[in-house]
Amino acid sequence: MIYIHLYRQELFEDEAAFFLTGILVICTLLIAKAVTAINLGPSTEVSILVAYMVPIAAGSMLIAILVDEKLSMFITALMAALVGITNGFELQFAFVALIGGMAGIYSVSKLSQRSDLVKASIYIIAANVLSIFALGLMLNYSLTMISVALTLGIINGVLSSVLTIGSLPFWETAFGITTSVKLLELSNPNHPLLRRLLLEAPGTYHH
Repeated sequence: MIYIHLYRQELFEDEAAFFLTGILVICTLLIAKAVTAINLGPSTEVSILVAYMVPIAAGSMLIAILVDEKLSMFITALMAALVGITNGFELQFAFVALIGGMAGIYSVSKLSQRSDLVKASIYIIAANVLSIFALGLMLNYSLTMISVALTLGIINGVLSSVLTIGSLPFWETAFGITTSVKLLELSNPNHPLLRRLLLEAPGTYHH
């Protein structure tokens, strides 16, 4: 709230964007809690690694697309810290969540079509794999732990992209937000209204 007051005061005037940001943060953290509740097996060393699968990047990308990229970066840092705190104050989980979230924000910074969100998963997967592998070496993970952690990092990237693609139209409609992706879809020449305009009023269409 202090950050918004100092650097994003216009968000207080836009009630829809303000509430949307809050709802996205809450939903992301609820999903994070649900994911970390998954039991990977009796081994404590392996079961705790499930935190690498938390799709923080989904919330990061949605806030960046629907509200503001800079605000998304700040909130991503907060959510990443909460992931680390809620998983035994383990900084490695916070670090991976932060790197993955930032990669997601970067991947949607020049979003032009929904298929770009599929490419975003590649960026997130690459960031997760590199950061998890580096942490695995630093923390002396066993080969089994590294393999499991990397697999979870890949699932994280795919899950983040799926959640973003699947929920984006809902958020756009519910809060009346017209994103660049929506504008491109509306300007598609194959849109029924534009096709009718071309046939019945070609001069207006070309103008």
